[in-house]
This record gives sequence, structure tokens and C-alpha cells, in this order.
Amino acid sequence: GLALSLPLYAGGKLVAGEALAEHNREAATQAVRTSGQDLLFNVVSTYTKALHFRNLEKTLDLRIKALEREEKDIIQRIDQGRAAKLELIRLQTQLSQARHDRVIVRQGESDALSLLASLLGETGKVPAVVEVGRTAPVLPATMEDAISRAQQQRPDILKLQAQGKAAQDKVAVAQGDRLPQVNLVGKVQETSGGDWKGYDDWQLGVQLTLPVFDGAIRKNRVEQANLEQRQSRLALEDTRNRLAFEVEQAFGGLTEARSRLEVALQGEKEAEEALRIESLRYHGGESTITDLLAAEAALWAAIVNRLQAGYDITVSQARLLRATGELSPERFRPE
Repeated sequence: GLALSLPLYAGGKLVAGEALAEHNREAATQAVRTSGQDLLFNVVSTYTKALHFRNLEKTLDLRIKALEREEKDIIQRIDQGRAAKLELIRLQTQLSQARHDRVIVRQGESDALSLLASLLGETGKVPAVVEVGRTAPVLPATMEDAISRAQQQRPDILKLQAQGKAAQDKVAVAQGDRLPQVNLVGKVQETSGGDWKGYDDWQLGVQLTLPVFDGAIRKNRVEQANLEQRQSRLALEDTRNRLAFEVEQAFGGLTEARSRLEVALQGEKEAEEALRIESLRYHGGESTITDLLAAEAALWAAIVNRLQAGYDITVSQARLLRATGELSPERFRPE
């Protein structure tokens, strides 16, 4: 036999159920996009940090070589009676600190590469990172433009919007359960006895189902769906409020890092000139090793500030793109 049951009217819950499935699918898709944006940001940050440590190590190597040259020079000056042993001790203290700093920087690069391998899902050793050159990702021109883009494109906003629509669908489904249900029913069968002679039988009609009493189960389901809808609306409002703060923070951080880079570049030029002058004065007997080491330390600090500012600019760019929901690998291709 065959049986057929075709819904004619279900209080709208079938249409709402279909919309619910679609909105849940959209929410899941946007959740994946959110995770992807976070992963990309962590990759950019970690990759750039590994480059940052490597450049610091190169700078430290140059500093150590310069200090070693000064060490040899002071030893010769001591042998000639032109310098005190205290000068050598002070320089060797700086040299030992520089070597210790290089060990710390190497470990920092190793840790960054290990984290990068984890982010990439690699089980072996990550190849050495390479300089990407100058990049110029397209960024919002103003903070208002950035906030507007974030409202339209951020995956967590789109996910919450889809969840809000899904909550509305749940309300419609719960309300539909309290309404009458109308179905077209049909049945066709053939029955045979011991003589294998068949007897046909069929039925066709309309069936009406009306909920009378269920212990307030359907009512509670409607209330629960209304609460979920309210929670979704509040979550969306809270995320929009935090969105403005994140965009403002990322925009301000990028502006500050760019300004700091300009100051660091100028400071590095001035420190190089100061070290050149102090080196001439020291070897001419017009200053002490303390003045020379202070100038050398100032140049090292200026280089560190310049490298840190460059790292902060790249990370701030990635943070701003993530805040607007536009972070992608193509954004950081070399110019």
C-alpha cells in the first residue's frame, strides 16, 4: 500500500523552518569568516614579528662587531699607556650586554617561527621568512569611512544579523505550532487473503488538527523564542558599540605608529651623527669612553625604535583591516 500526507496549512511554520535553516547556514558561514579573519591577523602579526627579531639580530651583530673593534683599540691604547683599564671594563660590560641581547632576540625569533608553524598547520620546520618589501594595503581614508565599512562587511556583525533573523524564524515556528494544521491525506492499499485474491481499498480526505491542551508547552516555546530574539538583538547592539571602539583604536594606533616612525628616522640620523662626532672626539683624546658608549647606546635605541615602529605599522594596518572585515592575503602583496 501507499500513504500520502501533504500539508495544506501549517500556520506558517514550514516556511519559517525553511528560512530558519537558511539563516543558520548564513550565520555559520560568517562564523567561519570571523575565524579566518582572526587567523590571518595572527599570521600577519607573527610573520612580521619574526622579521622584526631577525632585523634586530642583524643590527645587534653590527653593534657587537663595532664594540669588538673598540675593544681591540682600547687594549692597544692601554698597552701604549694612553687609556685606563676602567675604560676597557666599561666597554666589555656593554659588549656582554649586547651579546646577551642577541641571545634573547634569537630566542624570540625562534618562538615566533614556532608559533607561525602552528598557525600554518605545519608539522616540520618553517622555511626562513623573507622580506616582503614595501606594502601599501588600501585602507579607509577616515574613521567614519572605516566604521561604515565595518557595519556592512564585518563577519561577526553579519553573523549576528543572521542569528537575529533565525531567532525571528524560531518565533514564527513556535507560534505556528499553536495554530490549526490542515493536511491532505490519502491511502491506497491492496489486501489479499489465503487464496491470494486481492481486495483494493483507498481513502482520500482532508485532516484538521487543532491543539487543545499541551500543558503550556507551546506557550513556553514561544516565550523562549522571544527571549532568544531579544538576546540576539542585544548582542548585535553590543557588538556594534564595540565595533566603533575597535575601529577607533586601530585607526589611532596606525596614525601614532606612522608618526613614531618619522620621529625614529630623524632620531636615528641624529644619533648616527652624534656617534660619529663622539668617536672622533674620543680617538682625539677630547672625551671619555663613557661619552662614546652613551652615543653608541643612543644609536642602538634609535634603531630599535625605528624597527619597532615599522612592525607596529604593519600590525596596525592588519588590525584596521580586520576591524573593517576586509583582511585578506591580497592586501599585503608587495607594491
